[in-house]
This record gives sequence, C-alpha cells and structure tokens, in this order.
Amino acid sequence: WFPTDDSISVVYLDSYDEVRRVKAEYKELLEGTSSKRHQRFVATCESLGLPLNQGKRLIGAVQGTLQGGDLDGQTGTFGASHDKKIGLLGVAAALLGQGKATEFELRHFVGKAIFAMAFRRPTMAFLEEVFVDIGKARQGPITLSRRTVDEILSVMALLPLMAMNLRAQFDPEVTITDASPS
Repeated sequence: WFPTDDSISVVYLDSYDEVRRVKAEYKELLEGTSSKRHQRFVATCESLGLPLNQGKRLIGAVQGTLQGGDLDGQTGTFGASHDKKIGLLGVAAALLGQGKATEFELRHFVGKAIFAMAFRRPTMAFLEEVFVDIGKARQGPITLSRRTVDEILSVMALLPLMAMNLRAQFDPEVTITDASPS
C-alpha cells in the first residue's frame, strides 16, 4: 500500500533505461545527451537525495546490459550476456562430462538454455527429449539419453546465434504454406 499523506516512498525500478532507436546523424545522443523525460527523472532523484545506480547507466552508450542481455548498438543485436552464456556452457559441459544427471541438474540446464534461447525463439523448437529425461529423473539420477545429449550439444553449438537482430526489416508480404487448399 502507498501512504495517503504527502510523504515520499522509494520504489525500486530495476534497470530503468530508455532505449531509443536513432540515426547516426544524432551525434549528441552518442555523446551522452539524455531525453527530457530521463532528465526530469534524474532531477527528481537528485532533489530528493535518492541515489542513482550508475552501474546500470546507458545514456549515450552504444553498448550495455539490460535484463541479463547484452545490447550492442553498433551491430544492432540483443542477446544473452557473456557471463550468462559462460554459465550455460559450464552447466552443459558438466552434464555431458558426467553422462548422468539428476532432475535438478536437468532443470537447471533447461532454465539457463531457455533464457538464452528467448533472444532467438526459434531455437527452442528442438528441445524435446530433455523434458522426457527430466520426467525419468524424478526417481533419481539417470544416464542421459542419446537424444538429450544431442540437444545439449545443439544448445552449445547454437549459443553464438542466440541473439535478435534489432535492425531486421519487416517483410511486407506474409507467406503461409499449408497442405489444405484454403
């Protein structure tokens, strides 16, 4: 609940950043000029003596981290951050090295994999057998099935491609293929 009087409450906003698509001609943005809205936000925080989280500051940056992902304004891509990718590779390599896994270990891998895959959602399409193995592991550690091993290897191999292209053009024509005549 919020107070009914005029007192001030601090509400924590995780990673408040305003990301704007700009043309290269707008040099002042790359030099660190923030928007009017963000200037008002900073002024309010300063007038109230509220600290700003400088570690999450992206104003004028062409690269930065947002919600666990790396935003690269030069290449126009947004994907899982480097440390998240390293963590996923470590868990995947450990599973492959052991050849056996518990339900928790498989769920841990899948959670990290799906986080990275969310930046390029079609990559989620091939995960299937790992969920079957998770069900089998409820009774205790299991030997990974060959298909689960292949899925883990696929995640590792596709990891560099798990980023969205923020500059991709929309195709004005939609093509739908279907076996039915309608």
